[in-house]
Amino acid sequence: MNFWHLTAIKHKVSFLTAGILSLLLGCNVSAAGMKKPVFIKDKRLPEISGIAASNYYNDIFWVINDGRNPAEIYAVNSKGKVVSELAVKGAKNRDWEDLASFKIGNKGYIAIGDIGDNRATRSISAIYIIKEPRNLKRKGKLKIEKEIYFSFEGGALDCESMAISIAEKRIYLVSKRTNPAMLFSLPLDLQSDKTHVAAKVGDLALGENRIKSYWTGSLFFPTAMDINRSETAMAIMSYDKVVVYRKKKGESWHKAIKKPLIIDDYPLLKQAEAIAFVADDLLLITSEKLPAPMLFIDFVE
Repeated sequence: MNFWHLTAIKHKVSFLTAGILSLLLGCNVSAAGMKKPVFIKDKRLPEISGIAASNYYNDIFWVINDGRNPAEIYAVNSKGKVVSELAVKGAKNRDWEDLASFKIGNKGYIAIGDIGDNRATRSISAIYIIKEPRNLKRKGKLKIEKEIYFSFEGGALDCESMAISIAEKRIYLVSKRTNPAMLFSLPLDLQSDKTHVAAKVGDLALGENRIKSYWTGSLFFPTAMDINRSETAMAIMSYDKVVVYRKKKGESWHKAIKKPLIIDDYPLLKQAEAIAFVADDLLLITSEKLPAPMLFIDFVE
């Protein structure tokens, strides 16, 4: 595998990660430039399954643990240190799998996706919407602002990937264990109590590397996703690959997901399950299992 340059369709990509550069240069690259390698080592975060950039702080990232862990959300700084631990009152962590941060006006929100379904038996899944606190407390509680319930068109599906489009007022989801992986969407409905149906948008084009995954020896299994703030790129990760789709002005995601920009491998994490845009062309990924490296991917066309 070529860890220095991602193979792209008609594009060149630079891959900047803590793992690679720490071996070669003794540092990693982030949005702030060169720094020492960063790892999350806090025992409260044994199974990070989702990450989202803060709406208010450049060096704060929100993370959650996978199912059967406490219904809590944690703020981690750019040094990998937990600076806030907040319980979500009234929520249950049945199978929390992804996070998405977004703003409406000047108010920041975080969506928690209780969307996992390994055996595809859930008739209804849930997304909890909470307000992101402007002041970070070492410990505290947050209330749920809105609970969004939904089912998948066509029946129950395992899903670990969620992203939000504010421009479209929609939530996007990607199936994990289908062949091919499928993109779904439902309204970002913060008003009604309606149970929505996540409608299929289309199949994900994954190019020549669609068939095999080095990590699993099987099909591409999406484990996380995000949409950048300008809503011009969607990133979807699997255990050993990252795929980015570019969306042109006026173009739909249905059309954009037919044109994968980047498909290639990154150094294997123990269980890669979390991805977030920290800038329009800068991604942050991390994994379950400790220590969890914070890896930054800078892609340029």
